[in-house]
Amino acid sequence: MPRGPERAGVPEDPASRVIPRRAVRALCARLRREGKRIVFTNGCFDILHAGHAKYLRSAAALGDVLFVGLVGLGQMAIAA
Repeated sequence: MPRGPERAGVPEDPASRVIPRRAVRALCARLRREGKRIVFTNGCFDILHAGHAKYLRSAAALGDVLFVGLVGLGQMAIAA
């Protein structure tokens, strides 16, 4: 299996894929002009959890670009 940037779908530095909040609106406008379908989801995801990974793959399949808003554990309400 290829490693590093040659692997399809895996950026060399995943942190480079984080978009600052102030840049999202302009990026979405550009993507729409290009005819791209934008999909958005948010939550607290464990990427090693099979159900979470399947959910994100399914969401990505609904469009051309997937935006994922992340919620930290400290931001989640715990149901008692």
